[in-house]
Amino acid sequence: MALVQRVLLAEKIYGRSLDRRLEEFGWEIMSQIEEMDVEGLDLDVVDKDWVLATVEGRDEVAVANLLRLRYGEVKSMEEVSEGEELRGFITDLGRVGYGVYVDAFVEDKDALVPLYELRRSLVGGKRLPARLIARLFGFVERMPLRIVVERRKNGTVDASIAPRQAAEFQRWIRRGLDVLVVSGYTAREIRRALRKTGHAVDVIRIERLAFLCHALVCKADTQARGLVPAVGPHLPGAPLGVFSPREIRRTISQADGSQEEAE
Repeated sequence: MALVQRVLLAEKIYGRSLDRRLEEFGWEIMSQIEEMDVEGLDLDVVDKDWVLATVEGRDEVAVANLLRLRYGEVKSMEEVSEGEELRGFITDLGRVGYGVYVDAFVEDKDALVPLYELRRSLVGGKRLPARLIARLFGFVERMPLRIVVERRKNGTVDASIAPRQAAEFQRWIRRGLDVLVVSGYTAREIRRALRKTGHAVDVIRIERLAFLCHALVCKADTQARGLVPAVGPHLPGAPLGVFSPREIRRTISQADGSQEEAE
């Protein structure tokens, strides 16, 4: 008798052409498990745009574990432990001030990365406001972010930026190239927009952050900010974030003392 495994993947699929996008995501998964004994793979978009994968077949446990490793798994707040790393998505940037909120749970509640954690992990403890840090690092709605659960109390979670997430941002800074973060579109849809505008030549590569969020790495002589008015109209509704290593370095160097000094 065939077995069944269900995994709530830490991926969000939403927007126009939902069925087509879900099918494209399904083909992506199938390309990773084609050597495994799988009788069926069903994907459904459930509450909060999470993707529920149902796997049936002899290798269903192995496939489910592979999907957890590749995409992450969404859990209830009660299931997570302090010190656990999660993959979530930035949400409700309008609340930025106390920190950045991350949608990472089954419940309609978000984890908070407090301002002091943003300062510690991203800007060397400099006393920059949360909104400025979010803008400098190109944070946009539904951009994925890896976090670590620091405190879980009374139905709330405080988190920090995961070390490998902070290391990734530092790699972007060391690389020295501007990045345009595009949320809400597949890589194929973004490439089409770049071709239409003639700006494909200004982008070295497109790095995947999530199925519907990508980092466009610009050429050395291209500023990501300059691509926004040209590409934006061809990606209607897409939140666009600008990550400029030059601006980040300048802002940090000009900032007043560290958080520790202030305390």
